[in-house]
Amino acid sequence: MAGGASLTAQGRKLGPPVVSAHATAELRSWLLAPPSDTGRVRDVQVLRMFLLSALEPADAVVVLRRIAAATAAEAAELRRIRSENGPPVGTGAAGFGLLAAEFGLRQYEAVNGWARWAIEQLAPAEHAVG
Repeated sequence: MAGGASLTAQGRKLGPPVVSAHATAELRSWLLAPPSDTGRVRDVQVLRMFLLSALEPADAVVVLRRIAAATAAEAAELRRIRSENGPPVGTGAAGFGLLAAEFGLRQYEAVNGWARWAIEQLAPAEHAVG
């Protein structure tokens, strides 16, 4: 695993965690596969982002490109819905629905921007490996 963290146990400093080749392969496989709705993780997307450091830069870029594409598509869909329904109204379910759509749109845009930025950060490392 890239960038192992130092751990302490009863005041002693431990070396980086040792991860078996099998565990590393399983983690790589899980991270490179499209997200699924199985499991008990509350926010699988955030967990996947946190664990990107376990991948080689080229593999991390694959995941980040998938995130960027998915969030761009979702944002486009919410923009379409918003344009079809007009500006938010002050009260009622319709107004709240449009406010919620705007929240979702902004969230997708933020994650999309982060994914594109992260790809740029990894691009030099990706080329250095190749």
